[in-house]
Amino acid sequence: MSLVGYHGYKSPADLESMKDGLRPTEGGEGNHDPNWQGFYLAATARDAAGYAGNGEGNGAGGVVRVTLPDGVTVQTVDKKDVNVTGDGDHDSEQLRKLKEKLGIGPDEQLMEALGSRNTVLQVTVPGEGGTRAVEETIVPWQIAEHATVEQVIGFDDSMRGAAAAADYVATGTRPSDRDAPFWDLADIAGTDHLSPPAAPPAPQPADGEASGSTADAGHPYSHDEL
Repeated sequence: MSLVGYHGYKSPADLESMKDGLRPTEGGEGNHDPNWQGFYLAATARDAAGYAGNGEGNGAGGVVRVTLPDGVTVQTVDKKDVNVTGDGDHDSEQLRKLKEKLGIGPDEQLMEALGSRNTVLQVTVPGEGGTRAVEETIVPWQIAEHATVEQVIGFDDSMRGAAAAADYVATGTRPSDRDAPFWDLADIAGTDHLSPPAAPPAPQPADGEASGSTADAGHPYSHDEL
């Protein structure tokens, strides 16, 4: 089974660029640091939506689902072992120990070396019942360039869109007025746990009046599993 993750994009232009193929970028995420250059994926669409704001608070892009090519292997690392310093850089001693643990030479770039092994790095945090939960997946660019991208959520590039994105991140539910097809795509069986907006209560028959069919009383969104 192919590995899947989610990525928040900030503008329609970002979406079009990703649809043309994932390519190395400068500055954002870990890409200012040669050891951490890669494409960053969240575990759920909800988490990814937290990165969809345009930075000005007056618009939001959306979320894409990214499917990595078959055959990719996964290396996990505890988040506490890859903490960043106050200036946004990764701790050099932690990086040295991580490279040593993974059998990567001190002069090799971490993500580039993992990419040559067809391996992605998953950062994990404590989960329920003593399990580990994936917080993010860092995909070396050599692998990301062969991934497929599909839009699953589109917010408006407006104040309304920014508010909808923030509400979704906070509540995990989709706004009732969002475009149904994109939200249904994000509702992947067991993966994201999206909840539909609450359906209005079915009208109750008056005293002495026979009950009619309530087949159409639910919300207007379909939720077929993909």
